[in-house]
Amino acid sequence: MILPSFSRLYEPYSRLFWTMLLSAAGAVHLLFPQVFEAYYPTYLPFPHEAVLASGIAEFSIIALLWRRSTRFIAWLSVGCLMIVYMPVHIYVLTDHAALFSGNPAPPFFIPLWLVWMRLSMQILFIVWAFHVAYFLRRSSATAQQK
Repeated sequence: MILPSFSRLYEPYSRLFWTMLLSAAGAVHLLFPQVFEAYYPTYLPFPHEAVLASGIAEFSIIALLWRRSTRFIAWLSVGCLMIVYMPVHIYVLTDHAALFSGNPAPPFFIPLWLVWMRLSMQILFIVWAFHVAYFLRRSSATAQQK
């Protein structure tokens, strides 16, 4: 008996989780961009446009996740998007004291332990997305050989 490949068991649940996560994040990025602009690194240009573009990218990735022919690209895109977000999380970590003592302060305070946890989750998200992409590619290559 041949067991189903890992990706066939794991990928649908990952896709559902990421659809919910990216939907929530995309909605907030598009409806309340000022929340994210407050945490946007000062050394990067165009904070408003970048926040709106990230919301559009999140909804675009959701569309790609649900088409069988584009799932591999979608998972690579999830991983790349999480890499693109890393400077923001590092900025919040390294400038934590300055962010929350300056005027005007960001819309809400983020405890330092939560910043560290979020940065750790970001690394996990990157590994997760590329992991699923790898198994999708591997299972499709195996299917084509049969």
